[in-house]
Amino acid sequence: MPNASALRVLLVEDEPATRAMLARMLERLACDVLAVGTGAEALRAVEAGVPLDALVVETSQAHAGRRSVARAVARRWPRARLVFTARTLPDLLPDAVNARVLVKPLTARDLAEALGRGQPR
Repeated sequence: MPNASALRVLLVEDEPATRAMLARMLERLACDVLAVGTGAEALRAVEAGVPLDALVVETSQAHAGRRSVARAVARRWPRARLVFTARTLPDLLPDAVNARVLVKPLTARDLAEALGRGQPR
C-alpha cells in the first residue's frame, strides 16, 4: 500500500543501472517512484493522468524530447517539482519556478534538497 505522505515521482533515466540507483535513493526519501527509460514512456504516463508531485528527468542534447515531458508535467501539475539531472550543467536552464538542475554524480542529499524532503533514511 502506498504511503499517504509519499511524494509521487516520475523518474526518467535511460541508463538502467543509474535508473535503479536513483529509484532506490528516491524510495529512501519516502517517494513512490514510477521509473521509466524513455521520454515516450514518460509522456504516456503523463497523458494517462498518473498523479505526480515531482519529475526527475535526465536531460541532455541527445534527449531534447525529455524537455517536452517536463513541459507536459508542468502544464498538468503546475505545482510539481521538476528536477533535471545532467552530466554537465545545461546551457539552457529550465525557467519553471519549481525546477532544479543537479549535475551528476548526485547524492541522496542532493535529491532530498531538490524535492524538499528530509534527510534520506
